[in-house]
Amino acid sequence: VALSPTTVGDVNGDGEIDINEFINVMCPGATTVIARISSQFKCLEDIEAEFKKMDLDGDGKITREEMMEYSALNQQEVNAVFDLGDTDRDGSIDLNEFIGVMQTSAPVPYTESGTTVTVGETDVYLVGSGVKCVIWCHDMKGFNSDDRTRQLVDKLAETTGWVIVMPDFLGGKKIEESDDEYSWLSSITDWNTIRDFWVERLLPYLRDDLGIKAIGVLGTGWGSYVATRMSSYEEILACVNIQPLISSAVEAAKEDLYEVYEDVRCPTLMMACRNNCPNEKPGGPGQQYFQLLLFWKEV
Repeated sequence: VALSPTTVGDVNGDGEIDINEFINVMCPGATTVIARISSQFKCLEDIEAEFKKMDLDGDGKITREEMMEYSALNQQEVNAVFDLGDTDRDGSIDLNEFIGVMQTSAPVPYTESGTTVTVGETDVYLVGSGVKCVIWCHDMKGFNSDDRTRQLVDKLAETTGWVIVMPDFLGGKKIEESDDEYSWLSSITDWNTIRDFWVERLLPYLRDDLGIKAIGVLGTGWGSYVATRMSSYEEILACVNIQPLISSAVEAAKEDLYEVYEDVRCPTLMMACRNNCPNEKPGGPGQQYFQLLLFWKEV
């Protein structure tokens, strides 16, 4: 399914794309970073003061090197400022460009369309209506992340006319509470607990309370592990994994990757990115195994 920029980016539903909405579509990662930076500025004077603090030689321009050295910004944040702010592409940011990026690239004000319900003891974000449902398995940023996850969940429900549910698979656990990422992955990648919730709570809720007749799953990042594991059940008709982190999660859970893939019972689309593990890319174990299944089709 190909969605136009207007379909994805028209947050306020007026049928047009303004500058803020367009930037959010074209550079979603950068705008999220800039929103975090710009939130510290209460007025124009604060932005100007920050610029002058970095412009030590007073030439009215700041290079990447100066911003890295004389500001509290990290490499990702500096890159975001230059990606969106260096409009003339001269390799430096002047005051007008700095003000412009801080004032025009903040995410468009957004109000959630769904509601949070409790299924068993787990919070579930619910939006949409109908008899078809997609279970959105979130990444490690979690159920209450400050990125655009819920906005995308709402947009998917609006575009498809389906029910979209996003359970809180982390149960309130935070990555800051772990010593390192591997320990964090090990603590949250507990298929027994997730499976019990799916079989005993979520499936009956979808089927009996909401009247759902068809279910698919969508996983992003770490959530692709959850989506793939749920795909071992015949109730799941299709699975889509975006930037999958399956191999890392399987390793953290001390499971066997081939056994996890072997259990899959539905058509699966892997949308890997450049920095993903080769196991999830074309030619990796996932594709090699899925090619043996009856529902395999090259796209």
